[in-house]
Amino acid sequence: MIPDFKTYIGESVWSDIHKRSNGEQVRKEDNVNLLDRLGLIDYLKTHYKELYGSGNFITTVGLGGTITVCLLEDTDGYNQYIFFEDLDNDPKIYLCDTFKEICEDIYKELEDKYTIHITKDMEFYELSDLDYIKIEPKGCRYLKLSNSFFLQVLDFILDRIELPLIKQIEKI
Repeated sequence: MIPDFKTYIGESVWSDIHKRSNGEQVRKEDNVNLLDRLGLIDYLKTHYKELYGSGNFITTVGLGGTITVCLLEDTDGYNQYIFFEDLDNDPKIYLCDTFKEICEDIYKELEDKYTIHITKDMEFYELSDLDYIKIEPKGCRYLKLSNSFFLQVLDFILDRIELPLIKQIEKI
């Protein structure tokens, strides 16, 4: 007779799996930032493709810094970007404040899924009078912002934009 899985997996393991999947418990390996800044740029260029536009959907701003990914072109002809700022090993994710008017439904979904703050606190653009939408993980105070979280937010937005400028290659 072959024993069932309950013989090998106890209640505490199922409880751990449930807590991790809900974000209640985070282990060190859940927050590993697998790629450095240049590695993340290479990953984006390898795994995402521009559908139309100038060919420069990923740019970097400043000496250490901010990675910008072009998401869409709004009705006025301006591009909307998502920013991944990782200065002093303290990553942050931003969108321009105008994103909430242009993509109202997506913004509401972002509010439901993530913690959202309106701020002027984007370090590289401190002299700007624009407001920015800062996006952070919701519900788990131990979850560190990482490049994998940035990719999760990027994919969440791209999956909902009607005419995105880029897509993941395997989703084309």
